[in-house]
Amino acid sequence: MTGSPVPSGGPIWPLPGLAAALLGLIPAWYLAIFADQSHNMAVTHQLREDRAGLFHGMPSAVQRAVYQVPIPAGASDVAFFESNAWEKDS
Repeated sequence: MTGSPVPSGGPIWPLPGLAAALLGLIPAWYLAIFADQSHNMAVTHQLREDRAGLFHGMPSAVQRAVYQVPIPAGASDVAFFESNAWEKDS
């Protein structure tokens, strides 16, 4: 008789099946987590900006004069932080 002998402890077929299932499920799980995080990235980024006090658009002429921050002509997607608002003072 040729071939390898069958171990006396019983069949070992569940072990390769379990290994194959884990090799498929673990990457799929990480892929699902990554897809969810990348889908929510824009929303999360906007929430962080809102909490930090970042305002999109040009600051007022008074703010530009007081803080003396030059904004180049033709600049797009300008934003500024407003941290000294009267509403935030307690």
